[in-house]
Amino acid sequence: MNKQIGLLVFFLMLGTLTVAQHKPHFDYDKLLTRIDLSLRKGNKKALRDLGTLLDVSDYKEKVLHLFKENVIFPDREISLNGQTTKQQFLDFYYSEENNIYFSPTAHVFYTEGLENISVDYKIQPIRSLPNSNEASTLRIKSADIYKSLSKGQYELVLQEISDIALIENQEAFEILKKLSEEKMILRAKGEYRKQLSMALVRALSNFPNELSLTRILELLEEGHIPSPAAQKYLTILTNVNLSHQE
Repeated sequence: MNKQIGLLVFFLMLGTLTVAQHKPHFDYDKLLTRIDLSLRKGNKKALRDLGTLLDVSDYKEKVLHLFKENVIFPDREISLNGQTTKQQFLDFYYSEENNIYFSPTAHVFYTEGLENISVDYKIQPIRSLPNSNEASTLRIKSADIYKSLSKGQYELVLQEISDIALIENQEAFEILKKLSEEKMILRAKGEYRKQLSMALVRALSNFPNELSLTRILELLEEGHIPSPAAQKYLTILTNVNLSHQE
């Protein structure tokens, strides 16, 4: 009798182990990939979905990395770090949902409080910043540009374009090129339309490549910049290209 009970217990345990071994594993990597794609498309609810994974310890580092790549939120509103919990983020999200915006130029989410972030680059040239993070600076400045454009604050946009041009890396170039195609710039009011286009042409001329050359030619053909000015910067670009070939 005891032997039969022992066998019964064994088979029950074996069944339990078998079920446990075949329990479906949730694919968080696939979920994070889908969320990342949604974030890049500007889907605000993807922020909420990402926040729900903050309590998944094995994936918290990846979740925080995605937040770092896709948002600019002041610390006074939400501090995203290893101590941030799912509930803390969701409380922030639902209270600020109507104040969260997406910049298609910077590919980043930000809040109305963005202009209140205290950063040194507002009072000194980017290149002189000690220990500055260029990628972070570019994201902030790109978001500032988009927000200023929406408010018609073109003087601020002109300054930000000049600042971005000082950061001579691929990301800065891509931001400037996208801005040169931005309808809010190409349709700006009055004299600012030409000023903004010329500022972008000057900035693009810092990047001697075929894409810069092509875009400046397109702006000339579309009538956004005058011919003499275009020729000046086209000469700069072609001279640089020729010197590289020697």
